[in-house]
Amino acid sequence: MNANMKRRFVFCLGAMLFAGTLAAQTPVPEWQAGVDKVKSLIKTNPEQASDAAGELLKGKNKKNVELVTSVARAYLDVGQLKEAETYLEMARKADNKAPAVSVLEGDIAFARKDIGKACQLYEQAIYFDSNYKDAYLKYAQAYKSASPSQAIEKLNQLKAIAPDCLEADKELAEVYYAVLARLPTPMPSSSILPWLRKMTSLNMLLHYS
Repeated sequence: MNANMKRRFVFCLGAMLFAGTLAAQTPVPEWQAGVDKVKSLIKTNPEQASDAAGELLKGKNKKNVELVTSVARAYLDVGQLKEAETYLEMARKADNKAPAVSVLEGDIAFARKDIGKACQLYEQAIYFDSNYKDAYLKYAQAYKSASPSQAIEKLNQLKAIAPDCLEADKELAEVYYAVLARLPTPMPSSSILPWLRKMTSLNMLLHYS
């Protein structure tokens, strides 16, 4: 790959990474302030955090999968896996076939460095809802270093059902960049172009070759 083509390639990858930050934001749920309160208390006052979580998950709220998994993630994000698993069980009781529950369980497995189990759970989430984007993204993130080809395959599956998914573009760019960093340098265009043509989400790069 000549220097000019390499610069254009890196520029396009950078553009894809930047595009991932422009994804539309979803509305903030009314209970988010309660989850934020739990987050703020977990490290400073664990007992109050537990009380706040219990208050937040009273009544019908304990059947709200999104809310329960958000509380679980508040603990997961600070490495308190046992507490996260407590709320995972509550989420399972609310709906054990909700893809968000499988993804949460996968994230806990990933935090325990069990990548195989994590990806099985992400696949399970996709089985429950083939349009659940987060499961595809988490699968790709888990495998992007260990098995880039599997990560790319999963992201291309996501692009097939959601062509405008900016998060998928961002993840693809990161995987491609990591793979390219391992390639011999310098690498002739005649060798790299066939590889690029297989990367359907990077067809725009061929315009500049």
